[in-house]
Amino acid sequence: MSKRCLIGLILACSILAVMAAGQQSGLGALKTKDFPGKMTMLLPAGWTVDDYQCSGMVAHSPSDPYRAVLFMNALHQNLDMLPRGTTPEAYVTEYLARDLSLGGDLVSDVTILNYEDADLSSLSAFGAVQVKAMRCSMNIDGKAVLASLTVGTYDVQLGTSVAYLWGIYSPADQFDLDAPILKRVFDSIRYDKSYTDECNQILKDRMPAQ
Repeated sequence: MSKRCLIGLILACSILAVMAAGQQSGLGALKTKDFPGKMTMLLPAGWTVDDYQCSGMVAHSPSDPYRAVLFMNALHQNLDMLPRGTTPEAYVTEYLARDLSLGGDLVSDVTILNYEDADLSSLSAFGAVQVKAMRCSMNIDGKAVLASLTVGTYDVQLGTSVAYLWGIYSPADQFDLDAPILKRVFDSIRYDKSYTDECNQILKDRMPAQ
């Protein structure tokens, strides 16, 4: 076989491999979804958004509990506070499964695999919020799932609240294929300024004293 033929065969195999990988992701093309007076974002076909008002949202497919995009803020406030001193790591390993299971799916065995390299300085509120970016594993309804999460916690007089629960998750054997698409979904979230101003005031009013 000539070198040119061999190179052509290698390229053909590479293209087929890339095509196969693309088919395996199963997320398809993203389309812009407009939520009038609130936000716009990109979503895969068939996906929906669970809207938690000023506490954020979760984007997912109603028929697929193993993939989601999380953009949640100001969790565990007032009567639902966590024990004072709860770190991002402790929240993930001790409380995240319970919170994610509120949607009806059984989430268990949450483990931190490693820390991700990210500049989190803009989220730390000059040190008042502990913020960590983590790669995690967990089971959802018995299926192995990987997650890339950014979690921020902060202490007040009576306990700890979660400032941020942001990230993506996908089946462990599909994560590397899905992650770039899910990250595009996350990065596309654009809230209207008037809505964020209103929410910031609401969150400020209900925040307990330090």
